[in-house]
Amino acid sequence: MNQRTVQSEGVNAKITREANGQVTIVGQMTKFAGAAQQIRWIAAQKPQRGIGFNGSGLPYHNADQAFDGTPFKGTIASPDGSFTIVLETLPSAYYTGLGSVYVPPVVILESLSNGPEKNSYRTHLFLSPVGVPYRWTAGAPPGPRAEPRVDQVGRAMFYNGREELGLFQNQEALLRYRGYPADEASQRLPDRIDSNPWVNTPSPA
Repeated sequence: MNQRTVQSEGVNAKITREANGQVTIVGQMTKFAGAAQQIRWIAAQKPQRGIGFNGSGLPYHNADQAFDGTPFKGTIASPDGSFTIVLETLPSAYYTGLGSVYVPPVVILESLSNGPEKNSYRTHLFLSPVGVPYRWTAGAPPGPRAEPRVDQVGRAMFYNGREELGLFQNQEALLRYRGYPADEASQRLPDRIDSNPWVNTPSPA
């Protein structure tokens, strides 16, 4: 089991991921704290699992794809702004801005006050800084470095340095050697991107 506490504008929450991958979010909408309210929420579909490794776990190309037909949505009648959301697994990441902005797993919440003025607000609760690690289609998400070095260009430099490794049989073998540990995949909330992802990668036997 892995836990994380997250604070965002208008919402505080504790996120727990169980050994079976289930995610539980226990939170409090803070803008109308103590007041009765309707909380609507939605998250992207779960990550895609293809036949092969190469097509599995990739972010959706845009928000329309990510949210189309998602089972991760609902409405909560909260007496005081508190809520509990249970997800089968982490939602998938997706892109916005014509594929230029990586959006990690997020739950979008909208709260409508039941008071006479019927005020509402919307906020985003990011469950993890990254979705399935090392899986993207338009370059890596921003890593630990604030900006690339002089000899590097853009976010796609995740692959920089792989030419110095021994001969790989194929692209799938290359990606499998950079897969993250199975226990982290099933139990932990992903929380980092390596700054030098290939430094300890062995050549295939």
